[in-house]
Order: sequence, then structure tokens, then C-alpha cells
Amino acid sequence: MWQRLKDRFVRFASEPGDSPEWQLRKSMGLAVTLAITVTYLLYGAFYSTVGASLAARLCFGGAVWNALMLLLYAKSRRYGVLLWLATGGAQLFLVAIHLALGGFTSSAYVLIYTLTPLLVYHTMDDPRHGKYWVGSTTVAVLLATLAEAFIPHGNALSPAVLTTLTAMNLLGFGAYVLLPGLIYGQRIRTIEQQMAAEREAHLSQTQAALERQTATAEILKVIASSPSDVQPVF
Repeated sequence: MWQRLKDRFVRFASEPGDSPEWQLRKSMGLAVTLAITVTYLLYGAFYSTVGASLAARLCFGGAVWNALMLLLYAKSRRYGVLLWLATGGAQLFLVAIHLALGGFTSSAYVLIYTLTPLLVYHTMDDPRHGKYWVGSTTVAVLLATLAEAFIPHGNALSPAVLTTLTAMNLLGFGAYVLLPGLIYGQRIRTIEQQMAAEREAHLSQTQAALERQTATAEILKVIASSPSDVQPVF
């Protein structure tokens, strides 16, 4: 059952003509987008419980944005649009949540999530696009820094809640950085092994065909050299 669900998800995420590597990247991109949507909802519920209503509304807004991006992808099949709009939107929502919690002094390191795309983009996008991910992350951090002078600092969260939130953010960041890399690395090794096995099988078939052609050519050569006597052929 799990394998069937995974196969269906890969078919939804990718196109029939995609290479195995791009099927993996697109699957990873959609899986991360779904995971971020769930994370938004969980954080929104947490913020609502502890009284950070603005941060909660921003989290729910982020979840809605991601859901819209997934629906857009299902209709348009434009993976690049999904990736950039979902990730760019996530970074802007994170900056807004960071500011809603009072900035660098009281946001419990929530801004650290903006570094995630920079560290895992190679599992979802062409590695040659790294400079764009560096740029988007730099812009997000600069926005948070510049806005620091225009927001009220601190929030109504208790020290215990801030400690819990800090632990959640650090653990969540670690999971978002490590898990995609580990899954991608494992799957790409499997793909490479499958491709190596296919190349070996193709090489063996080619070698066998070449040997048959060589034998046929030798037989024809003997026949051509002895047109009146077929005995040498046998």
C-alpha cells in the first residue's frame, strides 16, 4: 500500500518524460511544500494557544498560500513556478512571523527557517540555481534586519513558552535540513545503481549482438571465398 501511494505521488509530482533524477527532485519539492503546510498549521495552533494571535494568523495565511500553490501546480504543471512562489512566500511569511513576535530579541529564532531553502535547494532544484537561493535568503534576512527599527520589541509569551518555542524552531530547522538531504542522497544512490545495472545489461546485449554479427560476417566471408564449395563453412 505504501509503495502504491508513493508511486501515485511521484506520478502526480512529475511528468512522463522526466528523468529519474528530476522525478525525485519534483517529488521532494512537493513533499517539502506539503510538510511546510502542515508545519504552518501546527505552529498556528500553538501560537493561538499561547496568545500570539498575529503570528497565528500569519501561520494560517502561510498554510493557505501553500495550498493555493499546490492547486496551481496541479492545474498548470509548472514546477518552477510552484517552487519559487511557495518558497519565496514561505520566506516572506517567516519574516512577518519573526517581526510579529518582536524581532531578533524575542522571536525564538523563528527566522532560522529562512535558511532552509539555501541548504536543501539541491534536492529540489537545479544545482546551478544556487545563486538565486542565496539571493532570496539574503533578501529575507535583510528585510528582517531593516524592519527591526520599526517594530515594538518583545511579546506577551512567558519565558517557558519562549524556551519551548526556541526548542521547536531549532529541532524543526534541523529536521528540514537533514531529512530532505538524507532521503535525496539515499534515493539518488538507488537511481544511480539502477542506471548502472541498466547500462551493464545494455552493454552485455550490445556485446552479444556484436559477437553474433561478427560470427555472421565470418560465415558470409567464407561463403564468398568458396562459392562452389560450402564444406568450409561447416
